Amino acid sequence: MAQPGQVLWGKFFMMMGAITLGGWGLMRIVSPTDEQLYKKLAPDLKAKVDAARAKRLASEDIREKLQDASKGETDQIVWGDSFASKPPPGGRRV
Repeated sequence: MAQPGQVLWGKFFMMMGAITLGGWGLMRIVSPTDEQLYKKLAPDLKAKVDAARAKRLASEDIREKLQDASKGETDQIVWGDSFASKPPPGGRRV
């Protein structure tokens, strides 16, 4: 038996663990998934979400291409056509 003024650490940690896990479980139960949230959106907001997803996917594709190209030779231009494939305007190299 604990004396007055003494903290029961085991009981304290058990209660704090129960509160923490209970809060996390409640959050998981009441929070909608991404699919549920998307289904409840208005059509104009769905269009905005779709546009943002398409933009994000396009930027990810570009980033992956740049990363793949950077692993290769360093003489090649990563962001466009190489000079060898297309002559510069005016017909001469600078």
